[in-house]
Amino acid sequence: MYQMIIEKTFYFPLKMAQYLIGSFAVSDKRILSRLQNFFPTYTSMWYEVRNQFNRLIGNPAIYKLQTVHIEQTNACNLKCLHCTPQNLTGVKRGLMDFSLFKNIVDQLTDLRVVILSWNGEPFLHPRLFDMCRYLKDKNIYVIIYTNGTFLTENNIKQVLSSGVPEIDVTADGLEKIYEKNRGFDYN
Repeated sequence: MYQMIIEKTFYFPLKMAQYLIGSFAVSDKRILSRLQNFFPTYTSMWYEVRNQFNRLIGNPAIYKLQTVHIEQTNACNLKCLHCTPQNLTGVKRGLMDFSLFKNIVDQLTDLRVVILSWNGEPFLHPRLFDMCRYLKDKNIYVIIYTNGTFLTENNIKQVLSSGVPEIDVTADGLEKIYEKNRGFDYN
């Protein structure tokens, strides 16, 4: 209760701190908006400052784990030149069970951000939108990394209705370069 009162009382100075920290990141202007989404409270901001301090002094310890990549599938519809996991033969492809996904999320009590995907294509998972809604219900910021080939009108509507605020589409070039890198028709 007291923490909630403190958080609401000092909301403006928190915004100022986020702005000052974000202004140092001149190489990527998205950092300011991400700070506000990723670390919306003093507590979460303090955890991240501690994490970054440990990183700067070479201490591998994490004070509080707030951001994770969850690869809910290692399957992909492309065979990109740069993607070692997709080009390995004999690797079993699979889908993460939804109950395992929920268990991971539920055990990480300080979680603020989940990035769905790493080496797989998240839109291949049939429960992607259930996962997104589950994260949204827990006030966790969701980012989907995708190759964009499944961004159909229906999938876009489902993404929007499931509360995903950010989708990062990777392309690695245009036209012929894209086709060479991705092995997929650019159009």
